[in-house]
Amino acid sequence: MSDTIARILAPLNDEQMAVANCQGNCLVIAGPGSGKTNTISRKIAATLQDPSERIAAVTFTREAALELRARTIALAGKEAASRLLVGTFHSVMNLMSFPELGINNGREMVFGRDIIAGRPWPFGKTKWKIVKEGLRRSYIQRALAELSIDDITLEDASRIIEQVKGGTSATELRHEQMTQIYTDIMNRQKVIDFQDILLKTNDGLESGAVPPLNVTRLFIDEYQDTDKPQFDMATAHYRANVILTGVGDDDQSIYGFRNALGYEGMLMFERSFNAERLMLGNNYRSHAEIVGAATKVINNNLDRVDKNLVAMKGAGGKTAWKTFKTQEDEARAAALYAGEALKLSTSDQPCAIFARNNRRLNEVEGRLQSLGIPYRRPPGESILHTVEVMIFCAAIQGIVKPEKKVIDQLLSWCRVDEQNIVKLEKLFRGTFLLGQAEDFARANIEDSVKEKWREFVKRFTGWQSSLAAGADTLLVYGVCEWLTSYAPDKRSENVFQIARDMFMPRRADPERGIMAQTVQDRLTAIKIAQSKRDEKKPEGPDAPKVVELMTAHGSKGLEFDYVWVLGAEDEVFPSKDGSLEEERRLMFVAMTRARKDLMLSTSGTKPPSAFLKESGIERIVSQEDANGSLPGA
Repeated sequence: MSDTIARILAPLNDEQMAVANCQGNCLVIAGPGSGKTNTISRKIAATLQDPSERIAAVTFTREAALELRARTIALAGKEAASRLLVGTFHSVMNLMSFPELGINNGREMVFGRDIIAGRPWPFGKTKWKIVKEGLRRSYIQRALAELSIDDITLEDASRIIEQVKGGTSATELRHEQMTQIYTDIMNRQKVIDFQDILLKTNDGLESGAVPPLNVTRLFIDEYQDTDKPQFDMATAHYRANVILTGVGDDDQSIYGFRNALGYEGMLMFERSFNAERLMLGNNYRSHAEIVGAATKVINNNLDRVDKNLVAMKGAGGKTAWKTFKTQEDEARAAALYAGEALKLSTSDQPCAIFARNNRRLNEVEGRLQSLGIPYRRPPGESILHTVEVMIFCAAIQGIVKPEKKVIDQLLSWCRVDEQNIVKLEKLFRGTFLLGQAEDFARANIEDSVKEKWREFVKRFTGWQSSLAAGADTLLVYGVCEWLTSYAPDKRSENVFQIARDMFMPRRADPERGIMAQTVQDRLTAIKIAQSKRDEKKPEGPDAPKVVELMTAHGSKGLEFDYVWVLGAEDEVFPSKDGSLEEERRLMFVAMTRARKDLMLSTSGTKPPSAFLKESGIERIVSQEDANGSLPGA
C-alpha cells in the first residue's frame, strides 16, 4: 500500500477498512450515521490512485452526487477527475445515450472525460425532450378520462403506469389500457418522462446499441431504493465485467410506493452478482438512547438483514413523547421546542420538525411565523403560498391601502363573477363607496351583487376604523370570519384559522427577543417570507440557523441535534393505507435523524402509535414539559 493510499484510508475504522479493501463485488449494509459517504469516497479515492481504474458512482439525488464527487476529488486530487463520473441514475444514463463532457466551471476539471470519450450516439444527437411534471399529470388524467376510470387516484395511476412500463404484468386489463393511452399521448407529443430515460437506455444496453460505461468499477448509493430498471442497469455492467459495490440499508427502504426493491433488491444484488456482504454498524451520529429506541422499533420487522447498531457517542441523549389535546397545542409546543433548540445548539443543523404529511406541518409553520422563529420548508410546500394565506394578505392589504387588484381578488373570493367585477371596477375605481341605487342600475349590476358589494364596503370601512383605533385583534378576527364564510371545505377553513394566528399582532417579549408588531408589521413580515421562497439555501459557518420543516420521507439522509416527530399516533404512524413494515422503517428513519434529543408527540383522540410502545421511550406527563421545554434542557 502506497503512502498516499494509507493516508486516504487512515481515518477508517475496522468495518470501514474492510469495505475499502474489498476488491470484488460488494454489498455494504450501512446503518444510519455509520459514515457510508466518508467510507465510499475514501475507497474510490484510494482506488483512483491506480491510473488504470475508471470509476462511476450513481446516487438518487443531485445533492448526494455533488457531495460524493467533491469529497472524492478532495482526497484523490484533481488529476483523477477525468476517470471519475458521479451523478444520479437519470443523469448518468442520459449521458450514456447522449455522450457529452461533464465540465465543472468550464475550465478546471473535466469529470468523466476518459469514461465518456469515444462513445457512440445511439439515438442520434437530438436529445430527448423531458415532459414537464404538470403536463405528465394531465396526460395521466386524460388516460383516466378516456377509460372513464373514476376509482383510481392520479397518484395511484402514476404508480401503476410506472410498474407496467417497467415490466410488471398489469393486474387488470384497464391498467394495461391506461398505460398504452398514456404512452400514445407521450409519443404524439414527442416527449418522454424520467422513467423512459432508464427504460430506453436499458433497451439500448440489451440490444448492444448502448455500450456499458467504460469503467472498471460502478458504485451505487442508497441501493435499497433501486427499482427493476436500475437493477437492470447494474446487471448490464456486471455482464461487462465491471466490479459492483452497492451501498444501502434495508431498514431505510421507505419508497415502496415508488417501486423500490428494498430488502428483496439487496438480496438480489448479493445473489445475482456473487457479492460479499459487509456491515457498517457503528453509529457516529446519535447518542445511545436514540439508537437504542430506534433499534427496538426496527427489530420488530421480519424482512430485514440482521444487524448490530452501536452508538459510538455513548449515553447522553434524551428521548420522550407527549400527548396533546389538540393539534394546535401540539404545534405550539413543537414551535417553542424549536425556538429553544436554536438557542442551545451550536450546529449549523440545529433542529427539525417532521410529520407524516405536509398538512400536519402547516399549523407548526403558522406558529413559527407568529413567534418570529426562523424556519425553512421545501419549495412549494409552505402554507405561505396557499390560496387562503394569499387572500388573507389581500384582505389586510385592502384595509391598509386599498388597491384595484386587491379588491378584484377579494370580490372573486366572495363569489362575484368576472363580468360584475369589471362593472364594479369601472363604477367605483378602487374606492370603498356604498353607491346609490341608480349607480348600480346604470351599470347594469343586479341586486344580489349590489348587496354583496355594500356588505363588502361596510366591512372594510369598519375594519379601517378598527385599524385607526389600534383594534388590530378585532380586525384580524373579523377578516378571518368573513373569509372563512366563503371557504369551499373544511381544509380551507382550517388554513384560515392558522392564517388568523399568523396575522395576529404580537406583544413584546424581551426574554425571547420578540418585538411588538402591529397587524401591518405582520403583513410586511409575511410578504417578506413569501418573497424568499425561491432563494438559494445559504450554506457555510455564517449561514443563519433555522428550524427545518419536512415530511419524514424528506428527512432521509439528513441529521439534526434536536428532532420533533409530530403525529406519532395510530393511522398516521403507521398510515392506515401503508405497509406495516415500511411504515416502521419510516419511523426508524425519522428517529435516527436526531443526534442529541428526540421528541415525539400525539394529539387528539387517536391512540398513540404502536411504534411508541415498541421504542420503550417514556411519556412526559408534567405540565412543565407540556409547555414545550426541551427534554434535554
